[in-house]
Amino acid sequence: MTELLRKQQLEWFDSGTPGTPLAIFHERVDSLTPAEGGAILDFFVTLQETHGADFPFGELEIAVDRYWVRYRAFMGN
Repeated sequence: MTELLRKQQLEWFDSGTPGTPLAIFHERVDSLTPAEGGAILDFFVTLQETHGADFPFGELEIAVDRYWVRYRAFMGN
């Protein structure tokens, strides 16, 4: 049951329909500078390395792979 609800929630989230979390997310972060995106990626990578066990469903890895990996060249700048 939990897995089904999680799957449905992710499908809705990923739909990009106006007002969904994904659409709101893009409204807020698509205008970040490369340096800002790199700083966020640095934070998530560090958080994953130090507290990854606190995210048993791989939430940090998913976030990095889906939204932040494009800033890898700007990490540490």
